[in-house]
Amino acid sequence: MKTLAVILTSIWTATAWAELEVIDLWARATPPGVSTAAVYATLANHGEQPVVVTGVKTPVAKHAHLHATVVTDGMSRMSQQAELTVQPGHRLAMAPGGLHIMLMGLERELRSGDRFPLTILLSHSSTIETEVIVGNVAQMSAPSHDPHAHSHSGHHD
Repeated sequence: MKTLAVILTSIWTATAWAELEVIDLWARATPPGVSTAAVYATLANHGEQPVVVTGVKTPVAKHAHLHATVVTDGMSRMSQQAELTVQPGHRLAMAPGGLHIMLMGLERELRSGDRFPLTILLSHSSTIETEVIVGNVAQMSAPSHDPHAHSHSGHHD
């Protein structure tokens, strides 16, 4: 029975990873001396089970967290999220003024046109390796519809 549970978990993990599409992953360029940045994307779940994002990591920042911007009494503030769930057949949009990935302690300036790796951590120890495209400082949406901006690749258990 223990072996069956491990096999079923492995099958679910591979399926969850294969069914989550990361679309238009991007960040704004940062001015010199700025140590934080936000990353945006759309996550699309093409599967039949919920997919849970439990975290993110990247070599360009000391810390990376899932965040939501919350407006209370006319004041905007960020709130760290423990996880984000993408329901089957749904999309979860990360955009300025809403959900986003917060990078803190940047190791370097992000320049327009740069690309950097980002690992999306899923429940059951799955990951998706993808690449962030950096747009200009005033960017309000993904810089382009570059074919490399979509990712299912780089799965690791």
